[in-house]
Amino acid sequence: MAEGSFIIGRIHRHAHTNIISRGVCLVLTEFGIEELRAPCIFNSEPGTKRVVLVLEDTVWTTVHSNPDNEVREDVLLRRLSTDTYADIELTGELV
Repeated sequence: MAEGSFIIGRIHRHAHTNIISRGVCLVLTEFGIEELRAPCIFNSEPGTKRVVLVLEDTVWTTVHSNPDNEVREDVLLRRLSTDTYADIELTGELV
């Protein structure tokens, strides 16, 4: 992510691991604002959505489970994230 970028993430359906291997970001979640600085590894719960301001060029990797090795971007996008919190509350499963 390039320095100066402002990113609004999607709502994640499942718990996942995040790795920031380079850079610095300000991150807003339902828990407030925090500065994340590489190196940093943390877990996120289902329903997580972030707003990120990139303070320095950043490499952020999100690790999701993919048990059937799906590669189609549209299918993965539907399985891993959603546009509404209602989808998390109502389904919570892989689609």
